[in-house]
Order: sequence, then C-alpha cells, then structure tokens
Amino acid sequence: MRGEIARLQAASTDETRAVALRQFTPERHDEAIRALQWLDAYARATEGLQRAEGLCAGGRLDVEGVAWLFDWYWKERVAGASEELARLRLIEAIKRTPEWIQKHGGG
Repeated sequence: MRGEIARLQAASTDETRAVALRQFTPERHDEAIRALQWLDAYARATEGLQRAEGLCAGGRLDVEGVAWLFDWYWKERVAGASEELARLRLIEAIKRTPEWIQKHGGG
C-alpha cells in the first residue's frame, strides 16, 4: 500500500510540474519583459516605491523586487488572473512592505 501511495504521489507531482511548465509558453517571454518593465516603473513611481533608480539601485539589480514577480505576479497568472489583476495583487502586496509604508505614511 505504501508503494502505491508513493507511486500516486510521484505521478501527481509529475503532472503538477507538467501543468506548470505548459504555462510558460514563448508568449510568456514577452509578458515577463512587460512585467519587469512595469515593476521597474512602479518602483520609480510616486505612488509606488519612489526609487529614483527603480529596480537597479546603485547599479545593482534588486533581486528581492524581482522575486515579488514570482511570489505574487506569476502565481496569480498561473492561477488564471489577467495581467492587470496580477499587477494589482502585486501592488497590494508591495503596499504591505515596510518600505512602502515608510514612504507613504502608513498606507
């Protein structure tokens, strides 16, 4: 019985991976560029994080900021949200960060 459970778990994991990988089509490449450009603009914006250099402060990529795309944006997109809704959900998450709260007086 344990062997059958392990086999079913492995099959389920394989299918989950396959479904996730099917989401990342060549069209998603263009979307990834749009999402990064949008996030960089939001990082610079007055209503955003107000960073003069966006996601590249001091000539270095803000990897934490890029990780927000995976933590929020892509999870929403894979779950079926539109690009616009995924961006809005990411903005909601950013507005809960200490950086945003500090710059906007507590939100």
